[in-house]
Amino acid sequence: MAVQFDCDAFKEQLGMKRSTALSCVMSLAFFVGVAQAQTTYTWTQTAGGAQSWSTVSNWLGGSAPSPVAGDTIDFSTVNIATNTTLTLGATRTADTWKFGDTSGGDTWFVNGGESTFSGSIIIDSGMLGF
Repeated sequence: MAVQFDCDAFKEQLGMKRSTALSCVMSLAFFVGVAQAQTTYTWTQTAGGAQSWSTVSNWLGGSAPSPVAGDTIDFSTVNIATNTTLTLGATRTADTWKFGDTSGGDTWFVNGGESTFSGSIIIDSGMLGF
């Protein structure tokens, strides 16, 4: 989205001098705001069985995420070897949660914490239990 802002006209309407350009820019930043980047976190563990959110080797990039509203958590890109029970261990918040098994034969179970689903739950294949 393009935002057009005429700083001189703004200053003129408010009776400002040209030397107050900094305050004009600050006002623009206040009214327009800064968009926050959305992040996708991807699960990589394929072993199945009992798994923990906080195990860093389970995640692409080698770091257990701390997602916020607007983020995506993706458990759908792996072929899990057997049914998987994911222990959250804490409250987790994200906009979109994707679950799946690329072979379509195994099930995800989620327990051990509170999840906030502010957007959608997507099940690509397989099943999801809580």
